Amino acid sequence: MIKMKGGFTLIEVSLFLAITGLLFLGVTIGVQNSVFQQRYNDSVQNFVEFLRSAYAKTENVQNYAEGGNTDKAIYGKLITFGESNNLSGESNTDGEIFMYSVIGNASCGSGFNGTLEALGACEVSVLDENGEPYLAESYKPKWSAAIQSTEGGLFNGAILITRHPQSGTIFTFVKNNGTVEVNEGKGLIKDGKIEGFKPGTVDFCVNPNGDTNDGGARADVRIKDGARNTSGIEVMPDDQNACNKKAQ
Repeated sequence: MIKMKGGFTLIEVSLFLAITGLLFLGVTIGVQNSVFQQRYNDSVQNFVEFLRSAYAKTENVQNYAEGGNTDKAIYGKLITFGESNNLSGESNTDGEIFMYSVIGNASCGSGFNGTLEALGACEVSVLDENGEPYLAESYKPKWSAAIQSTEGGLFNGAILITRHPQSGTIFTFVKNNGTVEVNEGKGLIKDGKIEGFKPGTVDFCVNPNGDTNDGGARADVRIKDGARNTSGIEVMPDDQNACNKKAQ
């Protein structure tokens, strides 16, 4: 007579369940990490594309003809970080970033070598006669990422990407010591001058954890000193990442 083997013992069943559970846990963690990494990469590349769009929109000086007004020209873009209010006049609790068109007189700026001085002579502004932004758009980093400074905390400043009114050469100017509160009705020029902006390198730190955590790995999106087109924007490699020095 053939003797049939009995069922699994309690120990065998326990081992099977334990091994299956560990395998499932490993697969789940791997999938979660993969999804997180993909979202992180998306947020970095999306921010880079946003910055690149500002240069693309600055490449050609265009007349500003709204309402039949052809004596005004669009000279470039102003990007503000950390404004108190959003485009609707409400508190900017979502950390939105804003991009405005810089508009001034179409025929002006001769006799000035300095771009900021020439733009001042052209009476450029981001606000119309009613104190409203000419052309504005908002941007929010994908997947709840935050754009921080190298020291931690949200980046608070502005970037001015503009053409020289006469030569047409594109220049980039940085303001690190506070933003331009356009949505509070403040323009770009004070007493005929554009103040607080200067050439230089700026590092934007993309934090995948949002603004709740200053530590951990952060991507460094850099606009290099002297940037005149999209080639001046670069995601820095690990050995040149200025955003993670704080954590080291």
